[in-house]
Amino acid sequence: MSYGKLQNYDSLEENFIKSFESKTNVSWNLLVRNAKDGGANSVLASYALQKSKKILQQGDETVNEMLKSVASIEEKLVDLEKFSSRIHTLSEQAKFLSLNAFIEASRAGIYGKTFSVVADELGSLTKEVKDLTVKIDQLLKQVNESASNNKKQCLSVANVFELINGELSDFSNLVKKIEDLSVHQSHTLESFKNSK
Repeated sequence: MSYGKLQNYDSLEENFIKSFESKTNVSWNLLVRNAKDGGANSVLASYALQKSKKILQQGDETVNEMLKSVASIEEKLVDLEKFSSRIHTLSEQAKFLSLNAFIEASRAGIYGKTFSVVADELGSLTKEVKDLTVKIDQLLKQVNESASNNKKQCLSVANVFELINGELSDFSNLVKKIEDLSVHQSHTLESFKNSK
């Protein structure tokens, strides 16, 4: 390419820049500043995303602690169910002892009258204990269902946190690309401005 053609190219470039600036009312300085502002805004967005990720991580840790707590409650419920079952067994045994004592009191006749009263009271107590164990079993079943529902809800929240974290990572990558493009655009425009 000859020197004259190169001068023509330079004058064409200057004419293009002047024409662009006059038609769009946009100066190169404004374009460069806007590109730098875009980069700065993407840095702020990246910072906000990092804060959001930390908050999400804290929420995830809280859900994990809740799951541990629910697991502990479930273990204690199993123990309580065993205790309730044992109380029910003891109540049945006491009921049979009461029945045997009542039979023996009847055989003793008049001499077993007071023993008959004790056997009757023991029978009433065993019935009351049995009724209480039924109520305890019902309550344990309700608490167990609540613990199970809480566990399901915690797992559901954990899944949502995982999805959000994935989306935030994708968005963070996008913001990083925008930041890189803004920096590149700013440098390109600066270089182009300085070359004219």
